[in-house]
Amino acid sequence: ASDVYKRQPMAKYRDYYKNYKKWTHVDPKPSITPTRAQLSVLLAILASDSCYVDMALWGNFQGRSARAMRCEGLIPGPEGTQVRADFKGPPDFFTWQQCFVVYMVAMIMLEQVLPPWLQAYIDIIAEYNSLYGPRNWAFLYQTDVRFRSEHLPYMSIRCLLYTSPSPR
Repeated sequence: ASDVYKRQPMAKYRDYYKNYKKWTHVDPKPSITPTRAQLSVLLAILASDSCYVDMALWGNFQGRSARAMRCEGLIPGPEGTQVRADFKGPPDFFTWQQCFVVYMVAMIMLEQVLPPWLQAYIDIIAEYNSLYGPRNWAFLYQTDVRFRSEHLPYMSIRCLLYTSPSPR
């Protein structure tokens, strides 16, 4: 696979922007508006039958925050122990939420999801973060990554099977 993507023309970006307003009836705030580069990369990802973006690299004001974030915390280890881990990713729930909202806006702009679906996912992660606390953020984030990278593509295929008209 090539790491090269075609940047969308500004006119197309404006059309995507209008899609967001069509679905939400408001303009996205500058802090949650994806860049043209982010939308272009997301289009390439979607064309490869995936929808996974790395929250360590995806976020608001991407032009000035384009370096990878670091996540540090405890994750499950052998025999029920917890081990300290350091890996790429948002360092806490609130940073993850800022990144995820930009992703949600991008998916709405590209008309890939209905607005409430991804907000419901944010609410679930928020609930778990509140329940288990910031000490367990690293584990929760790894769970999020696995869900979005491994299960969402499968769920998308299953959804298409059930919503597509059956051949006669």
